Amino acid sequence: MDGFNLLGQPSPNKILTPKELADARSVEVNYKSVIEDWNVYRLEGGAKLKTKLVIASVKRLIELYDTHGMPLYNINAAAVTNLEPNKKP
Repeated sequence: MDGFNLLGQPSPNKILTPKELADARSVEVNYKSVIEDWNVYRLEGGAKLKTKLVIASVKRLIELYDTHGMPLYNINAAAVTNLEPNKKP
């Protein structure tokens, strides 16, 4: 990401559509997973639901900034879930 400024000129105060975000010029950002903890919930009936968000890719949008001048990122992620049934009959 050499040559990119962290802060930039705020983009016009406009909500971008998913297509505009997907079509925007971008650069892949390298990352390393530090912690990928599960969120754990006990459901009515005793089952345990575990879920976590796993990042697949991160792209910084080029020349697009929020109203504070912070860069915009396009993050591709998947929600992973695991349901453990109640072990008690």
